[in-house]
Amino acid sequence: MGRFFRTRAFIAMCIIAALLLGMSLYSIASRDKVSLFESVFGAVFVPIQRASNRLVSAAGNFKAVFTEYDALKEENASLKEQLADVSAKLRDAERDSVENKHMREILGIAEEREDLTFTMAHITAKEQTGYSRTVTLDRGSFSGIHPKDMVMTADGIVGYVSEVGVSWCKVVTILDASCEIGVTLTRTQQSGVLQGEILLAEQGLCKISYIKNDVTLAVGDSAETSGVGGIFPKGLFVGRVKEIKSEASGLAQYAVIEPAADIMSVETVFVVTQFEGKEK
Repeated sequence: MGRFFRTRAFIAMCIIAALLLGMSLYSIASRDKVSLFESVFGAVFVPIQRASNRLVSAAGNFKAVFTEYDALKEENASLKEQLADVSAKLRDAERDSVENKHMREILGIAEEREDLTFTMAHITAKEQTGYSRTVTLDRGSFSGIHPKDMVMTADGIVGYVSEVGVSWCKVVTILDASCEIGVTLTRTQQSGVLQGEILLAEQGLCKISYIKNDVTLAVGDSAETSGVGGIFPKGLFVGRVKEIKSEASGLAQYAVIEPAADIMSVETVFVVTQFEGKEK
């Protein structure tokens, strides 16, 4: 490689380059009103100035992007607050709508059954384990609730109060294995006992036991509380016969009942605190 720098070709190239540089400098120097120094300085500085202008412009755009980002961030936060406010108002409106619906239901029942006195309550807890099918309400003795008070919805009965605290009570539903309520099959006027049964409870069903074999039952027959003994009010709708089966002993039959009330899904109920003929 070092030999090339000592060849005639390389020397000739250097001479030509020097001549071209000299001609360029002479051309620049010969322009009107521009000194040689200014021309050389301009030739060097102009590209640097252009690059600098590009950097300044880019920095300005970068700052504008951040400014716009901050503005969008503030706007997004404001929109989130507005959305949360609207959502809260919608929840309040839905809650009011549900409460109004329940009030209309209780007024409707009150018009049909003037002999009944009600207290509205909300379910706060549910127990669905083994033989137990109970719920807890947010009303107790302070609201005039007592053990054995009937609990119902506008559709039908749910169960009865088993335990009472000052501000709560526990309800045994008609799906619970310990439940026993006297009922009447409306069409035949046949009496029986409404009971819970673990296998039926898993399907949301219960049964009416101790029905004589000579009583003709039909799917779809309705059942209501009998009111015998004055413990529970008479004539509250229970549900309809879904299936008819023989007892294991063969001495009687029983009716599988589909409750009118959606027992384990209901959230608001009415507690019957007083009724005509209630046992003192």
